[in-house]
Amino acid sequence: MEFALIPIGALFALMALCTILGEILPETVITIIDAILMTIAHLVLIIGFLAFGVVCFFSTSLSMLYFF
Repeated sequence: MEFALIPIGALFALMALCTILGEILPETVITIIDAILMTIAHLVLIIGFLAFGVVCFFSTSLSMLYFF
């Protein structure tokens, strides 16, 4: 489960780098890069939560079938 946090941490590190590069590059470029990175980060979180929910659902249903 901890490995799922690595890409999210990498994305936030890239966003921090964009903040640093904001002093050099134009604001429009940084805004576009930041928006793309935030979209990817949210998609990773949503897919992770959905996968976790599916695993919990199936593990619960299988254990209930086993007991009944």
